[in-house]
Amino acid sequence: MSSASTSRGRCVRSSRCTPTTGCSGSARPTATRSTSPGSRRSPPGCPAPTSIEVARRLDGVLEYLEDPTPGIEGMAAVAAQSPLPLATNMCVIAMEHLPPAIAQDAVQVVLSDHHLWGGLRRSALLGGIADTWGLGLSMHSDSHLGVSLAAMVHLAAATPNLTYACDTHYPWKTQDVVEPGVLDFVDGSVKVPTTPGLGVTLDRDALGLLHEQYLECGVRRREDTVYMRSIEPGFSPRTASW
Repeated sequence: MSSASTSRGRCVRSSRCTPTTGCSGSARPTATRSTSPGSRRSPPGCPAPTSIEVARRLDGVLEYLEDPTPGIEGMAAVAAQSPLPLATNMCVIAMEHLPPAIAQDAVQVVLSDHHLWGGLRRSALLGGIADTWGLGLSMHSDSHLGVSLAAMVHLAAATPNLTYACDTHYPWKTQDVVEPGVLDFVDGSVKVPTTPGLGVTLDRDALGLLHEQYLECGVRRREDTVYMRSIEPGFSPRTASW
């Protein structure tokens, strides 16, 4: 995922993904090197020896390696021999995960999430803890709409030690529940809204339309495999590593 350092007032960078192959240490670096310097990569949960080899080959190419192997203990084993900082949004996703991760030096960059971590105040607390213990800080993203992105932008701008640009899938959306014009991306960045509150206005007509779609579609949980098979009928997820 391509990115650049966060600056105050221009806080969120959009993700740009590149095709990747399997978990072998030889194929993945080739795919990743096609991205620009300062990019990130999230391998598919490789064994520690493979993750260490990938990290060595990508030294100088990536700004961090995201969740190369499962679990805090696995990440610690990789971190001990990796020239790259390791980042996570999988094995450290709550306050109780921080003590063992810090004790083992398993993670150098926490990819936070203002939903998972308990809202804006708890996320600000996380920022203070990360600053105290010398952890890098950023925010990961999944599919979110304008209200969530606005909160993310304000939180990033208010967190001085959030020095890695945040990720967002927002540019991929085709519909939103806020009025357009506030959360526009310029050169991959979003300016912090300046009006009261989160700085966005709810588009109630759009909200009503999306509510009707929700009622009619029948989808009540995330189904990545179903979606992928609508594009590639033979798709089969590889989750054994996790």
